[in-house]
Amino acid sequence: MANNFDLHAALTLATKPGPFVTMTLPVTGIPATDRTQFNSLLKQGKEQLEKVAPDRTWSAYAESFTPFEHGPLTNGSATGLLIMTGASDSYHYWLHTPVAATVTVTYQPNVLPILQAQDKTSDYDILLLGRDAFDLAQVRNGRPEMVNLPVDAPVTLEKALGSELRDRGRWQRSAGEHTQYSGTGF
Repeated sequence: MANNFDLHAALTLATKPGPFVTMTLPVTGIPATDRTQFNSLLKQGKEQLEKVAPDRTWSAYAESFTPFEHGPLTNGSATGLLIMTGASDSYHYWLHTPVAATVTVTYQPNVLPILQAQDKTSDYDILLLGRDAFDLAQVRNGRPEMVNLPVDAPVTLEKALGSELRDRGRWQRSAGEHTQYSGTGF
């Protein structure tokens, strides 16, 4: 099961240059099946990286996957493996909740698998902020759904939080006794 340390460690990748490759691998315990799935996801990750960031080469990311290319893909009772890597740092841990086989290449680390591994019964909201995007997703009973925001809702980060965002620095702002915003520029 994931914990807050796992989430914090993964989010530290956000301070590094992207994009980030995130792989979730279901672990069946059948070596041939797990190896085939791993190799397939690895190939998909390379292809996605070429599309998302043609100026990046896979060699910067390959080292993070090397221990798993020939090593064991099982660890005790783990039912999944998460590998999250940037061009200079990586993070992996064993999941004890079922996962789907996925690979994503994004400019912000994909922490959703960690959130899902924390507690499948919790309901939570995720605010998706980007320089030119502002969306809200609700996760209820483990199922995420996008929320239709009102017509007058902010549609950009600047309209939502103001113009405090500068470069890639950290910022923080309080808007009253119970409201606080913080984050990093990207």
